[in-house]
Amino acid sequence: MKNIKGFFFILAILCLSNTLFTQANYKVNKKIYKAKTKNDRYSTTQYASKYTALAERKVVTSHKYVWVLSANGKKGTWSRPVANEIKNRQKATSSFSYEPSFDHMRPYKSGKSSYVEAPKPVKSIVLNRIKEYKDGLEKKVIKNFTIGKKEDLNKNKARNYSYSADGTQTNVYYTKNINLGILLFLPDVDHIVVTDTLFVPVAAPRKSTFTSLQTKNRNYIRIIANCIVYESPIQLLSSNSSKTDYVFSANKVVFKSNYKNLKKSDFNPPPPFYRTDTNTKAYKDYLGEKERILLNRLFVYSMEQVLTKLNTTSNKWEKDNLLAEFQTYRINRVSTTLLSKDKRTKNLFDKLCNDFHSQYGNKKIEEPRDEGNLKVLVAGKVSNLPNTPFKYYTLPTKASLLPANNQNTGKPTALGFVSYNPTGEVALELKMEVALSYNQQELRKVSQILKKENLVLTEKFPENLASIEEQPLKINRQTVGKIIPIGNQNVRFEIQLPDNGLSLLNLFLKPINFKMDYTINGLQEVYSQTILLEIAPLLLESLDPDQVLESFSVIENTTLTDGIKISSKLDPLLENEGTLNYVEVSLEFIFQNKKVFRGPYRFSSYATLGSEITIPFLKYADEYSVKITGQALYENGKRTIDFESTDEIIILDESIFQ
Repeated sequence: MKNIKGFFFILAILCLSNTLFTQANYKVNKKIYKAKTKNDRYSTTQYASKYTALAERKVVTSHKYVWVLSANGKKGTWSRPVANEIKNRQKATSSFSYEPSFDHMRPYKSGKSSYVEAPKPVKSIVLNRIKEYKDGLEKKVIKNFTIGKKEDLNKNKARNYSYSADGTQTNVYYTKNINLGILLFLPDVDHIVVTDTLFVPVAAPRKSTFTSLQTKNRNYIRIIANCIVYESPIQLLSSNSSKTDYVFSANKVVFKSNYKNLKKSDFNPPPPFYRTDTNTKAYKDYLGEKERILLNRLFVYSMEQVLTKLNTTSNKWEKDNLLAEFQTYRINRVSTTLLSKDKRTKNLFDKLCNDFHSQYGNKKIEEPRDEGNLKVLVAGKVSNLPNTPFKYYTLPTKASLLPANNQNTGKPTALGFVSYNPTGEVALELKMEVALSYNQQELRKVSQILKKENLVLTEKFPENLASIEEQPLKINRQTVGKIIPIGNQNVRFEIQLPDNGLSLLNLFLKPINFKMDYTINGLQEVYSQTILLEIAPLLLESLDPDQVLESFSVIENTTLTDGIKISSKLDPLLENEGTLNYVEVSLEFIFQNKKVFRGPYRFSSYATLGSEITIPFLKYADEYSVKITGQALYENGKRTIDFESTDEIIILDESIFQ
């Protein structure tokens, strides 16, 4: 009984302590999220319920305060961050993008003050009474810049980039992209900043801000952007109690967040603005015709700047990018409809297009480019940009021996095929097939060069740019036979040797380097490439100096020797699979009491070099059949081959595919 009483006593103490802890904890939370008075600079939010968990709210980081995304039908609000939000506010991954609606013609009501803002200041753009500045187009991205009169710029030591503004007219500043750092506005005049993309990154203290340093009249600053991308609220500052109206117009607004599956209702209002006093006000305005005309001018002026660079740079990779950039503006960005309402800009556009066409319009990039030991070929026409970008290829610099099947076991353990003719002038004829490939180290070097220019090297033979013709085979500077191409990925070596083994052995005693000539299509020029033939170590280890022929698939020409002809009739293209790379088949000769294996052999498409070969074999009996197995390898897939024949001529066409 005493034990039972003791148990209930302890239980009562625990319940009482838990209740006291909950009340104390709620008081702390209530203190943190208590609404401030009207005199306070910032307003904060309370939880809908004291039971709402801190982890449930979704916030956007911004300096000392966080913007709590709207939820449960309530608009977004500013709030003091809790400990974990302060700690993680600079760690937003911005993995997910959302497009909130950007309500036009509505002033932004700050969530950080109790007053309602005045109606939007109406300042119509008069296109013939503006002063334009295009210096900012010289940089792809501007982070920090200052706008002011020359004397003011000298005093304030302008950051990164500066404009010397006119104090008597509305000033329009064109920039391609702004990665918002600190933008200072010095003179007491109206400003319009026209940019393609305004990016507002995750904010750090005193960063990602528009700052007005006006001292006299109320200032008017207009931001016209094709797209506003924000990870953090846009901070608007002023100094010396300067009064400034900020007006934002955008074709599209994108919110980048580390939160997944947000809804449109979570962005109310979009985007939030971070203000420090009532002197600064923010408005959202419609992107009207005059605003669009200024954006259209931005694109035409960008074309002008691109063409100037194009005519002065000697870097071929940079030229490729500039060609694509000019065509992108011309075809995809500039509106001809708006040009019809802006005669001066239309005249400039027409002149730029004519100049570009006369210099580059019909140009086809043909000349190979040397990068180290590699030759880079460019595929594409300027007239097809930007819809069909340039592609970059390089010529193979390495080859790998493709082993032959042992004629008794069918396993790929032989170095090649040898025809032995003891009575002829040439004792041995060696046939080997090799696969062309690339030196990965050299390829990476060239890929890095192109990557710096945002270009991509394709690890693939440039079929439409170069080709391989039948040519002499020169190994270690001596002509020993001929090279027969099998498509563009493989070649066959046919080597004639004068004795029955010694010269065959000498061929493999040291690394094999051979010359490969590539014909550059269109130019009809030939480029030579030294290629190293790599052979699997296990194949070379089995090469016995006393029994050299044991390492090859050997057939002796006698009265028992016969031949079977294989001819490829495959079309170079197959629907769905694309271009034929090559077809590979192995042969199994089936006699009554014996099987003999030959192959694998590789073939190209119909009526090309490497599309036909006669394979010798020992005819152990008059009755036999041949089982043919393999595959046809295409650009986008492969087809299986597996059939049996008794014909002396075997045709490979699409009907044999399984």
